[in-house]
Amino acid sequence: MRGSGVWLRHLNPAGWHKNGTERFYFRPKKERSPFPPEWRMPAQPPHHPAFLSAYAKAWDLWVLMQDGEVVQDPVYAGSLAEAAVGYKASHAFSLYAVRTRNQRQAKLEGMIDLYGKAPVAQLEEKHVQKDLSRFTGHAQIGHLKMWRGFAKYLKTEYGIADPTRDIDKAVVAQSDGHEPWSMDDVAHFRKLYQIDQPVRLALELLYWTGARCGDAVRLGRGHVTRDGWLSFKQNKTGGQVDIPFNRALPDFAKVDAGDLSMLHDTINAQAVKHITFLCTKKGASRSGHSFSKWFAEKSREIGLDNRTAHGLRKSRAIRWAESNATTLQIGAWTGHTSLSEIERYIRKYSRRQALSGGAKSIQM
Repeated sequence: MRGSGVWLRHLNPAGWHKNGTERFYFRPKKERSPFPPEWRMPAQPPHHPAFLSAYAKAWDLWVLMQDGEVVQDPVYAGSLAEAAVGYKASHAFSLYAVRTRNQRQAKLEGMIDLYGKAPVAQLEEKHVQKDLSRFTGHAQIGHLKMWRGFAKYLKTEYGIADPTRDIDKAVVAQSDGHEPWSMDDVAHFRKLYQIDQPVRLALELLYWTGARCGDAVRLGRGHVTRDGWLSFKQNKTGGQVDIPFNRALPDFAKVDAGDLSMLHDTINAQAVKHITFLCTKKGASRSGHSFSKWFAEKSREIGLDNRTAHGLRKSRAIRWAESNATTLQIGAWTGHTSLSEIERYIRKYSRRQALSGGAKSIQM
């Protein structure tokens, strides 16, 4: 990685800090966890003075370790630290999506920093509960997911009973999550952002495809097949998605043929062309995380508070539910792996349709 004109070696990404900056660890090749706490980089971008100072200290410590002046704690046989090394190299861990893998790895290594010397053979539910007690709400749920995946590996490789079997998830307030956009919201956005503006292209691409941010920022002309499909594999699930782009639409989608036409017009109107449809003013591809924040800010600027990129994904699923698409058709379009979630959309908005006399212009 390059920061302030200097090539920063041995930096590995590991998710995101709460302030939105990417999390990095100093991890030279062939070094095994647990790592010194000095190798955790601060919550600053790589060009920040505090980050560069921490990087210099991590490098100096590593040099001392190579010279034998600093002795790192060994990874004991049968310890959680040893098991974590095997787990991260396992086939099961490799099957996680990249983002999930990074998140689980960061949580795992944080736990190993605290309890890495503990023997796997003595691991019990009470020990996992103690570790989980550091968190509440959604953070605890995320940490429990890490433990459950790790516990499956420990059960298989070390023959211990699953210490997470009887642990319940933290209770959190029920929420619909990201609010779906209404058709009025979309119309308002289109009125205030012209078709030659990148943010307008972001709306049209998200609204037509229903793609997640991490997938939307990768889409480009190279994803359009010869027979007119916009075809891609999802980052999160690895599932295949094929969306009509230059071809006839299925019956349920014909009601929104104008949205596809609008997407084509907006793509053609962009002054900056790049390998991906969505790019910065300088022609660089965007990251999914920064794109999501940028789009939400642009929405707030025109009075659409609590309207996010992911809300447009919900809107597309809801729109097809209104258009009498089947659960499988909606799932094929949006790439949802949970058909029960789509069925919930259909049930919710079918009730509205029934009460409004079957009108197709139901507000979401």
